[in-house]
Amino acid sequence: MGEVVNGVWKSTYSGEQIDDLLKTKRNWIRNGYFVGTGTAGDFPINHLGQTSYSTAGLTIDGWTLTDSSQTLTINATDGGIKLSHSSNNYGIQQIIANGEKLAGKDITISFIYVSNFYVDFSSVSIYVNNAHYAQLATGSHVGYGEPAKIGEDHLVVPIPANTTQLAVGIDYGQLLAVKIEEGTASTISEDVPDYGEELARCTEGGFVPNVGKGINLFDNWYFLGDGSAGKFPVNQQGILSGYSATAPAEYGIDRWKISFGSMTPSANGLVITQSNNGYGLLQLVDPAVFDNLVGKEVTVSFLLSALSGTAVLFLGEGQIGSTTETGLFSKTITVPSGLIDLRKYFAIRANATVVAAKLELGNQQTLARQVNGSWVLNDPAPNYAEELAKCQRYQVVINPNTGSFTMAIGNVQTTNAAYLFIPTPVTLRATPTAISVLSGSMTFKKFIGTAASGTVGTITPIASTANGVACSAACSGISDDGLIAFTGGAKLLIDANL
Repeated sequence: MGEVVNGVWKSTYSGEQIDDLLKTKRNWIRNGYFVGTGTAGDFPINHLGQTSYSTAGLTIDGWTLTDSSQTLTINATDGGIKLSHSSNNYGIQQIIANGEKLAGKDITISFIYVSNFYVDFSSVSIYVNNAHYAQLATGSHVGYGEPAKIGEDHLVVPIPANTTQLAVGIDYGQLLAVKIEEGTASTISEDVPDYGEELARCTEGGFVPNVGKGINLFDNWYFLGDGSAGKFPVNQQGILSGYSATAPAEYGIDRWKISFGSMTPSANGLVITQSNNGYGLLQLVDPAVFDNLVGKEVTVSFLLSALSGTAVLFLGEGQIGSTTETGLFSKTITVPSGLIDLRKYFAIRANATVVAAKLELGNQQTLARQVNGSWVLNDPAPNYAEELAKCQRYQVVINPNTGSFTMAIGNVQTTNAAYLFIPTPVTLRATPTAISVLSGSMTFKKFIGTAASGTVGTITPIASTANGVACSAACSGISDDGLIAFTGGAKLLIDANL
């Protein structure tokens, strides 16, 4: 609509109205088109490269899985992405960039869904200021052997004027696309986005990880959890009240030492305290790994959710950076040569709560990014079993629940001493330096030859094999050859730490 005025076409719409018209078809959701394999150059954009995700954290670009009881599958049967149903129905979520600009306006949330024998209904939710606000759920029943059905549905949602954060969640179901647009009409059926443009939007939004780099050289780097069995951080010794060290450095949670201070696992992160100007929380890097880093740039990062005073970073005994601010604390350094093995560590000295840590090649940190002013981790929580196995190369804690089962088998070595073999779940990195009884007692029973029984004394490691440790053990009261069973409720620490 308009007219020619002095040879120039003049629209009857104002500039603001034209802007509104142009925005009508804009999808406020990044990476909202799901038809494809998720491989390079194909939707959905998926830099992490997995075909499915079942651990809370980042998934396909822009989307975070909030409930580890659900699984996100890419290129599901009949197309699109599929989210398994759970009692929580939190699914995957995305904070809408600049979503506060939609405050006080009507929006239309729409999706194209797939219904088949395995998936009846799909559901999408709108969240306003971190609270559930609206939900669109639809679908249809498909019998066994019947072809899948594809449909579209939408819902007009008035966004409150006080909105400061807007988010979208795919709760469950199977979707080919999802869209949020201004206005009261859906145009989702007209949309097939340009891959390059959508990739740029994801990159601009900070959703793309540093692919090909960014491998975390720290073990047991994720600290959100209380450290109890099966929860991060890996804490085989199982002391939940914390670890303290008055010596220069002592181990606490797996792979991490504390120097003149304390470390305590908590749901919000690893709480560390510092005194006497020690080197704080530190991890010795395996010399075989560290030596390959000499002369190369590496970036070490710690994400701090709380900090009192100053935090200082160290490489060995040399200070490499400091900060007085919470959030991401990161430093790039070229690794020097000439450090002895006991100085091949990175450390943070602080009174702080540490969420996560990362050591990586290159001059860019990929541990965390800022979203709406808050720091969030780029990577999902690691797989606990894999992280535990990495830690068990350095130490294994055998912790029986009762004193009635056999822990090891052996035979008489000499008078008052026996050989024994203790199985381990992984191959240790080296022969242990010590095997300690942390609690309880280990007993023996000789049942071939002259019978004998008693409490095991000092256990001395002899050699490490692919699946265990050969040791000698003090067993008072044995004299002749025979087979011995080692039992008891002892909590054993097999120590092959650096």
